[in-house]
Amino acid sequence: MIGISSFETLYQTYYPDERLPYLTPKNAVLLNAFLNGNTDGRVSGDQIDMPWLGGPSTGVSQSYDQASARANVAPLSLRPTVRMSQVYKNLAFLDKDDVLSRGEASYGELMETVIFGAREDFLNNVDALFHLSGDGVVMAVQYTTTGAATLTVATSPQGLNNGTTYIVGAPVSQTVLEVNDQVVFTTTTKADGTAPTLANNNVYTVTSVDDLGGTFTVNTDPGLTNTYWYGVAKVGNTLGFTSALLNPSIIGVAAFNPYGGVSTTDNFLGVNRSTYGSRFAGSWFDASSNYSMEQGCKKIATKVANTGVEGEGAFIALHPDDMDTMDFSVTSQNRYSQHQLGEVFFNSLAINSSLGRLDCILDRHQQKGFARVYLPGAIQLMYRGSLPGFATLNTGLDEQWGQNYDGREKRMRAYLQLRCRDPRKLGVAKLATV
Repeated sequence: MIGISSFETLYQTYYPDERLPYLTPKNAVLLNAFLNGNTDGRVSGDQIDMPWLGGPSTGVSQSYDQASARANVAPLSLRPTVRMSQVYKNLAFLDKDDVLSRGEASYGELMETVIFGAREDFLNNVDALFHLSGDGVVMAVQYTTTGAATLTVATSPQGLNNGTTYIVGAPVSQTVLEVNDQVVFTTTTKADGTAPTLANNNVYTVTSVDDLGGTFTVNTDPGLTNTYWYGVAKVGNTLGFTSALLNPSIIGVAAFNPYGGVSTTDNFLGVNRSTYGSRFAGSWFDASSNYSMEQGCKKIATKVANTGVEGEGAFIALHPDDMDTMDFSVTSQNRYSQHQLGEVFFNSLAINSSLGRLDCILDRHQQKGFARVYLPGAIQLMYRGSLPGFATLNTGLDEQWGQNYDGREKRMRAYLQLRCRDPRKLGVAKLATV
């Protein structure tokens, strides 16, 4: 909550819609990659439709009789659909300064700074959700009775102590957790959009984040099972997604392209992707042993190339620690380059692969221990209204009276969803632990 003498057109003055590509966090790799080329006009209705063509109609034969008999075989295809998701942030404004001061005390400059920071934080959270499986789990942590309220973050891919097969890596904790964030602990995490199971119904407030020590602390002892691993999700991000939900979660890349592939009982938005796993769920490869970092990236690039997609413009996202290791190991000349995503250039580490030149890019939200390959056009960000915009009431106003103070509220929001155009253009590899 802050004070402002006049909010008149400030947001649109400083941050007009046409400048949106230049106002996203510069280090939000997926946000910049998925945003490029998409506008409100590409969304019709509240559902996102993803027709996937997995293969042509078969029946090629040197025998006319055989070809004729196969004339009615349809192409292999799936058509998952999901409703738009939503993200909110409320901004509260105190009216006292407007009553008492019309001068510098109205905090005009502070207002600009706060709104800019609020927007950056909003989009930073959205970018983090783009990486996940739709259940909101950002990392795995180990609970120990000796540390009680202090949780140890996994530094390599880690499964939870519940028998599920989905493995959770670790992003840079300082980029996904802030002091005063509220979190819940989960015992499950799956890649098919299933909402996670909560360890308990309690909500915990983050009181400190120690990225160097690999821990964070919550306000009270969660009282979980000693030495067990749990998932961490921010409150409100554990919706999961199904076609039936009115308010589904954002479908993340880990759901479109899960490490380990999909099971024969896969139920992704009501469809089973296991018939042609790599065509409907992207490629995956275990390079955690017997492969160097560079070899692992090359192998997953080969897996993606084997699906039949063209490799021009491919890039691979790496956690900072994995990026360092890659840099240490690659000894080729002239290996640094710049790769363009949306309106932003990223310094990248170039290696040669089956997809051609593969730009390895630092991604602070990429979970450690995994490398993800993206080809241009694999995923689009679909949204309605500004990203984010301020909600407008039916009276035409975009503010309302505060609920618990003498002031006004404005609701920053986004209606959005990721749309996967071609899952074959995605790939994930488990890397050697560093």
